[in-house]
Amino acid sequence: MAYAPDGWPISVSGTFGYEDGAFAPDGKSDWAVSAERDFGPATLALTWIDSDVDAGAVVASAFVKF
Repeated sequence: MAYAPDGWPISVSGTFGYEDGAFAPDGKSDWAVSAERDFGPATLALTWIDSDVDAGAVVASAFVKF
């Protein structure tokens, strides 16, 4: 899910998932919330990732289109 109305310089997205398998035999939920902004051919993003099993983390990323 992403949200960026016309005129907004930042797009916001979020995800939610549930896993019950090899990596989480007792099951786990995880989620992420992200904000991205384009700067010409580059995109910068900040994402908060967390779950009900592990501690959360903030991830910064940069992408360049060429």
